[in-house]
Amino acid sequence: MTLHFLFQKNEETEDAWSRFPPIADAAFNYINEHFGPYPYKQYSFIQGGDGGMEYPMATLVTGHRSLGSLVGTGIHELLHSWYQGLMGTNEALYPWMDEGFTNWAEAETLNDLRRRGIFSGSAQVNPHLETIQGYRNFMSSGKNEALSIPADHFSTSYAYWLSAYTGGETFLEQIKYIIGKKAVDKGMLDYYWTWRFKHPNPNDFIRVMERASGIELDWFKDYFIYSTHTIDYGIKSVENKDGKSVVNLQRIGKFPMPLDVEVTYADGSKEMFNIPLVIMRGNKPQESLKVKYTVAEDWAWVNQNYELRTNGTVSKVEIDPSGSLADMDLSNNTWEKK
Repeated sequence: MTLHFLFQKNEETEDAWSRFPPIADAAFNYINEHFGPYPYKQYSFIQGGDGGMEYPMATLVTGHRSLGSLVGTGIHELLHSWYQGLMGTNEALYPWMDEGFTNWAEAETLNDLRRRGIFSGSAQVNPHLETIQGYRNFMSSGKNEALSIPADHFSTSYAYWLSAYTGGETFLEQIKYIIGKKAVDKGMLDYYWTWRFKHPNPNDFIRVMERASGIELDWFKDYFIYSTHTIDYGIKSVENKDGKSVVNLQRIGKFPMPLDVEVTYADGSKEMFNIPLVIMRGNKPQESLKVKYTVAEDWAWVNQNYELRTNGTVSKVEIDPSGSLADMDLSNNTWEKK
C-alpha cells in the first residue's frame, strides 16, 4: 500500500508534515493488526478543508498546526475508513458507532505509538479515563440525551457531540470493563471480518461481543443506548468480626453493572473480587496476576444491596481501582479502617 502526503511546503507546514509519514505508517500497522486490514492500495493525507474531515481513501486536514495536532486529527480521520467506511455505519441513526468507535480506536492507536516511542508523550495504563470523566460530566449536565436519538434530532450540538464521540467511546470502554480486554480485542477483529461492507446496527455489534466473550450483553445495550440512567455504586459499611468481614455494597444509580472490588487485608495482602450480574450469565476472566482474583456470587440486578463476604480482617475496600467504570460519584467508592 502507498501513503501519500500532499501539502503546501512552507515554514508553517514543513516541520510537522515532514515528520508525519513514519508516524502514520506505524499507525497503519497497528490499526491493520488490531482492527482489521485496510483493503485498498493507497491512502492520502491532504492539506485542505477547514479542520479535519474523512473521505474515501483520503483525509483533508488543515496544514498550519503542530505535529501533535496533525497526528491526532490525521489518525482520527483515518480510522473513519474503518467505522464509517468499511463498516458502512449509518451515521444519521448511529453516530456513536462511527465517531465513538473511531475515538476509542484513535486513543488505543496513539497510546501504542507513545508506548513504542514513535509519538511524543507518555503511554497510559488506560488512555480512556479522561473520556470517561467527560461522560460523567455530560450525564450530570442536565443536557444529556440518549445515544439512540438520530444525529440531527438532538436538542443541542453539545448533546450530539458528547453522545456521539464521548458516549460511543465510553460504551466500548464499559464493555471492556464487563468482559475484559482480551475478549474486546478479539471482538473488534471479529466485528471487522463479520460486518465489513454490510452496514451493522447496534444489535449486530453486541452479538459479536457476546460470541467473543460468552457473556450476555443485551441488558447493557438497552441501558446504555436507549436510556439516560447512570451508574453509581457505593460502599455502605464494612463489618469486621472474628477474622472475617462483610462489605455492604449499594447500587445507587438505576444502571446495573458488574463490579471489581479490591480488598486490602490487615496483613497488607490484597484480593480482587469480581461481582458479576445474574443477567450476564457469565463473568469477566482474570486479567492480572498481581493479586488474587475471586469471582463472587452473582448480584441480582433488581437488588439495591449486596453483601460481599471475605475471609480476613479488612483494612481497605475500593470499588473499581482501575477507574474504568463510569461511576457517577467516586466519593463513596473507597473505605479505609480508621
